[in-house]
Amino acid sequence: MPKRIGALRLTWDPGLQLPFESGWSILRKVMILNNLSEYELGDLISRPNKQRTKSRIRNSADSSWIDFNRFSELLEVPARELKNGFWDQLGIKVVGGEKSTSRVCSYCWHSHQYHCLFFDLSWVKRCPWHNSEICRPNTLGKPAKPLEVLRSDLDQMSLEKLLSVSPMERDDRHRVIGHVVEYLEWWRAVQAKVPAADVLLHRLVSTAELTEQSRLELGWQAGFAKQQAPLQYGSWILEKTPTTACRYLQVTDAGRKPGFDNDRTTVGDATGRCYRSIRRHIFRNYVRRHRRCLSKLAAIDQDDRLSLTGSGVCATGTCQ
Repeated sequence: MPKRIGALRLTWDPGLQLPFESGWSILRKVMILNNLSEYELGDLISRPNKQRTKSRIRNSADSSWIDFNRFSELLEVPARELKNGFWDQLGIKVVGGEKSTSRVCSYCWHSHQYHCLFFDLSWVKRCPWHNSEICRPNTLGKPAKPLEVLRSDLDQMSLEKLLSVSPMERDDRHRVIGHVVEYLEWWRAVQAKVPAADVLLHRLVSTAELTEQSRLELGWQAGFAKQQAPLQYGSWILEKTPTTACRYLQVTDAGRKPGFDNDRTTVGDATGRCYRSIRRHIFRNYVRRHRRCLSKLAAIDQDDRLSLTGSGVCATGTCQ
């Protein structure tokens, strides 16, 4: 990219940036190489009038605060490559992106200090390139098994360790790009078929820890997404996720026909019957016995309503 005469530069090695590396990982490497704090780096790359906050550096879901043209100029790296580390720049609204702990492949981390953005998706169980388990860092302070990544490794990496990492081979880079692009193309096909897919199928773009209930929801949503946009044979996407075929029913005019104000004119389907049943229950148990006092309340003026007390009257205000 063209250099602007007199422009400020930061120390950066383009070989340290790997395909679809998460935004927080890139920012962390920049801070280590230039001995910057999170606030100092934030001041350098923030958009004007954006609030300075420490937590933004750690959040790969929201890059709205970053001036990518400025960031690109500081590192002399194309802005499009920097944007690939942030979910919102890829057109995906993830759930739990700010509070969730990053998940890592131990081989990727120890070999290249590499954290792929897509490792944080909760349905991704194994690294597509090494077939090793992807998990959250160990917080106990010492590894329980060989090559296990500690939480301290992510937070306090030294300059010496960063400079000693081995470069990623070209074939490995192409393999990473191929797997990620495959997922992006599939998810965009899902988004084209399913309105508001990021919300309706939120378990497929969630970085939050899975619970028993969320695993069940993940299976349903994965099955629905596969029906809308079938995966290629042998695809790595959702290969370790048990799926259940399901479909969503489109519900319209749940209680009444369009253009009618009469509540008794309702749609003769299961949804309409359910609506009317709930309406009858509320009327019989909470409204009918208070019709007289509700009529009195509707007739009194504002001063009388403000003078009502809670002692000796019912919840509606006038029954003794």
